Amino acid sequence: ITIIFMAFAVGMNLGASVVVSRLFGAEDRGGVKRAVTTAFLSSMVLGIMLTLFGYFFNHQMMRWIRTPQNIMADGVLYLKIYIFGIIFLMLYNVCTGVFTALGDSKTPLYFLLGSSAGNIILDYIFVAWATFIAQGVSAVLALVTLLGRLQKFAGKEKQPWFDKKLFGQIMAIAIPSILQQSVLSVGNLFVQGIVNQFGSAVVAGYSGAI
Repeated sequence: ITIIFMAFAVGMNLGASVVVSRLFGAEDRGGVKRAVTTAFLSSMVLGIMLTLFGYFFNHQMMRWIRTPQNIMADGVLYLKIYIFGIIFLMLYNVCTGVFTALGDSKTPLYFLLGSSAGNIILDYIFVAWATFIAQGVSAVLALVTLLGRLQKFAGKEKQPWFDKKLFGQIMAIAIPSILQQSVLSVGNLFVQGIVNQFGSAVVAGYSGAI
């Protein structure tokens, strides 16, 4: 289930990256600024929609994959915490896509390393909340860094926060990517649903094996 949510974030990453890189290559600084803000606003709206869907249907999703009753409560709690961090996940992925489009692959790598290290350390204390905290801190730092760099690059000239044409270009790339990644994840859901029927011990063994 979480990988399907991740597919939306990666899709927005690719959409933003391709569109921003085109404008950056054309030296359209105003266009770069509009594309970045459009990507962020789109991701925020999508993140909110996914959060609301996940929050209200998390029990139902766990029932769809036949989660054993004795681990249902813990599974629902973990999924709910993950869902609360979807907006951070969306923002972080768009940030990394924009950094890459601007020719900087090192900065997102540093944030990824910091987030991974923080997640490992925090796992010992916060368990499920560790991912939420690590992603949140990385997303905020990446966003602040990117906006500061964008202001230097594109200047202080005002641009529309949302551009319908650029939004269409971003989604034309993001949607096929989301669908492509989701197909495999949906197949895995069916496999997980079959495994879950054999009880929590088999679920634990299967999870450890993969």
